[in-house]
Amino acid sequence: GQVGMAFLYINQTLINYDSHISGLNPEEVGIVPIPKSPKGLSITELQTRGMGICVTTQDPEKMDAAWKFIRFVGSPEAREAIVRTYVENGYGRFIAPEQLERYGYSEYIKAVPKQWAETLKYSMENCVPGPYGKNCQAYIDRASVPLKAAFSERVARNPDKTARLARLQELYDKAVTEVNEKMLGRIPEATMRYRRKVAAAVLTVMLAAFVSLFAYVWRLFTPKQQAGIPRRPFRKVALAYLMLAPAITTILVFNYYPLLRGAVMAFQDYNVVGGSTFVGLDNFASVLFDKVVWVSFLRTGEYVFWALLLVFVPPILLALILSEIPAGRVLFRVLYYLPAVVSGLVVMLMWKMFFDPTESGMLNQVLGMLGIGAQKWLQDKSLAMVSIIIPLGWARAA
Repeated sequence: GQVGMAFLYINQTLINYDSHISGLNPEEVGIVPIPKSPKGLSITELQTRGMGICVTTQDPEKMDAAWKFIRFVGSPEAREAIVRTYVENGYGRFIAPEQLERYGYSEYIKAVPKQWAETLKYSMENCVPGPYGKNCQAYIDRASVPLKAAFSERVARNPDKTARLARLQELYDKAVTEVNEKMLGRIPEATMRYRRKVAAAVLTVMLAAFVSLFAYVWRLFTPKQQAGIPRRPFRKVALAYLMLAPAITTILVFNYYPLLRGAVMAFQDYNVVGGSTFVGLDNFASVLFDKVVWVSFLRTGEYVFWALLLVFVPPILLALILSEIPAGRVLFRVLYYLPAVVSGLVVMLMWKMFFDPTESGMLNQVLGMLGIGAQKWLQDKSLAMVSIIIPLGWARAA
């Protein structure tokens, strides 16, 4: 009684390549080309496979083996092996007809669903390569944002065509701006100049605050020279500094050097492999105007609030209660401490049962007693913070 449509991938060799339709009955599932756009175009995204050798590879044998593999993957021999494997495993009816005929399995062509074969042929004739470049994997998610927003706003139900198209244009213009900025780094120079000024002002304030705090701490921990007591010569304390040298060196190497190195990287377009270029304040300008960063700050503050409320306070209250129990104090203390000696595997299985999204899950059973329906817990992003805080509070209390 339900009709559904999904945008899935088909393969030039195995038609039902996508895991959502693989193995399904062709008589029950139809595969059709991408619907035509308002401009009358039906274009399929073509995903190609790219292979290469890392620039850091210097071993001639490894390079030769890699080149041999790359040459084989794109060869007719490899394609024939793929077709033969699929046919031998009972997937002959899902192989593209031209592939079956080319490699001697023409007897299976009549079993190939006609609609599927025609869709594959049409899609291969009307396709363009998918975008490739920096952050290209995120393009599909970003490209779907305006459509998702239009669905959530019920734009399609607006009877006014002009208003409908105007709202869609607004959503797409916003999406284009974000894609240009986040993925392609295309930001108008006037906008970047303004952002750099803001970043410079923020960094100046932060640097002044850091210097002031450092000076205050330095004065606070510097012993005052008492009148009438001469300062000790360095040769008398040289042995103490020599004994402290290994500890000081370790702190400098493992704490302060990474800190300074990270400070330098903050002003670079850093690459793990290859050279890094100096970009000045551009990284700070991008971060300060990225709403995702501010959302992360908000989520961090929310986490700190609930952690203090549910993780820091309950153990104190529990300790007071246990110390004031008049009878059975030892028994209650043993019960309280038992979770600390429970195996990690047992704890993992226990919380797996607690967060079971079905009605039989322990937390959902408790909610059921309160008249609240079952929750998805780990599968619901709105409950992510609660799902983190609850076991954290339990662990800290134990």
